[in-house]
Amino acid sequence: MQHMGKAELIRRYIVFLLGISIGALGVTLVTRSTLGVNSVACASYVTSVYFPVTMGQVTIAFNLFMMFSLLLIMTKEERRKGWVNVLMQIPTFVVFGLLVDFFMFLTRDFHPENMNYLACLLTLCVGVVIIAINIGMQFIGNVAKLSCDAFVIALAQKINIKMGWVKLVYDVILVLIAAVMSLVCSDFTEIVGIREGTLVGAFCVGPMVQVVLPFLGFFQRWILRAQKEPSASDHVAVDSRLTEASATDPVADANTAQSESPETVTTTTDVAVSAATEAPAVAPVVETVRK
Repeated sequence: MQHMGKAELIRRYIVFLLGISIGALGVTLVTRSTLGVNSVACASYVTSVYFPVTMGQVTIAFNLFMMFSLLLIMTKEERRKGWVNVLMQIPTFVVFGLLVDFFMFLTRDFHPENMNYLACLLTLCVGVVIIAINIGMQFIGNVAKLSCDAFVIALAQKINIKMGWVKLVYDVILVLIAAVMSLVCSDFTEIVGIREGTLVGAFCVGPMVQVVLPFLGFFQRWILRAQKEPSASDHVAVDSRLTEASATDPVADANTAQSESPETVTTTTDVAVSAATEAPAVAPVVETVRK
């Protein structure tokens, strides 16, 4: 990623954190729909059903495992250069896991299955849309990734296969693992967490991202505005050049005093023109201050 200013970096992290917060809500709604959990959360959900752990705790543990898996497929040189970015995934998936538990707690009394199938389907669709918004905001923020996503991207680059295919195989493997876990834990009597909603999530989230992304353009514009705003270092550099010019030419000093007053814009322009004629070396600095 190219070098960015402090203001831009802060805005990117705000968008990213807002995105994963929304994503945790989306995962919660898909789970509450009882029509099946999305592929990445399948194993976490099954584990939380049969063992005394929360879905968020398993999500954190799963992403920690994927982070170590990512380190294993990285070369020594890649680890040396990218270890900071890998470690930055830890607070990301910890926050995400805690938010999943938080939203699961908030929605503990929400049971659309007690209403009708349409209520379950509506809850599922809202969850899918929210997950798509989360992915779009993470894409716009572009500062960090959940370890499970970072692993898929790195693996696709490593084996030189399109990420879409790698992601599909990855999701299928996770669903199969969840199904086997569910069968084993239930003595082969049931499969929990895998239903039509799992397929909807697998095939609809990607296209939905393309639908919602144009509506998230204001986040991108908000970030880009930070690139156009002058930073404190820019002001210091201008002030430094102006001080040097004032010390060597009284015309620049006079222009500085006038530019501080909004009533003397016309006079400042005249002085700038005069300075350009009488002291060419100072003119660029004066013109900068005038603007």
